[in-house]
Amino acid sequence: MATIIPALQISLSRTSNPWGWNSGPRHIHLPNHGLSSGKSMEPGSQIIESKGNDRNKVLVNALRNGRLFRRDLYGQIKPYSSGFLEVSDLHSLYWEQSGNPDGYPVVFFHGGPGAGTSGRDRRYFDPDFFRIILFDQRGAGKSKPHACLKDNTTWDLIKDIEKLRKHLNIEKWQI
Repeated sequence: MATIIPALQISLSRTSNPWGWNSGPRHIHLPNHGLSSGKSMEPGSQIIESKGNDRNKVLVNALRNGRLFRRDLYGQIKPYSSGFLEVSDLHSLYWEQSGNPDGYPVVFFHGGPGAGTSGRDRRYFDPDFFRIILFDQRGAGKSKPHACLKDNTTWDLIKDIEKLRKHLNIEKWQI
């Protein structure tokens, strides 16, 4: 089963940017998952401490160095690997990896229905820090067969995500 690091809860203020969230001073709350005591703090605060988990240390260092927050997108990058993963007798998922092959693994979920991923989605993540995994869900994007709703449920999607994680030899990743 995949291990998921809970997402950071971010409260932002001031003016809106093109992506719909607000920009300006950032106030961050780290849920208690091995980092400090779940207290609120400003980015870069020395209160943030790791309690022995290497992945949490990586996340804390990224937070301290400002790598988790940007107001613009990263530059264009191309995938270093891609392919199709057969997840059932009917469905094959398109997947790709970009960024740092030894980086912190992050998987991106596209919107829907049927939308699929695009090169722009890679640009949300720092390619020097993250191992970026994009995939098109059943019936979406480049996955085959296109627009097929047969055997296409939430439970199938969850199984597909786990199968992809194992296929790419990833122990844990961030969603």
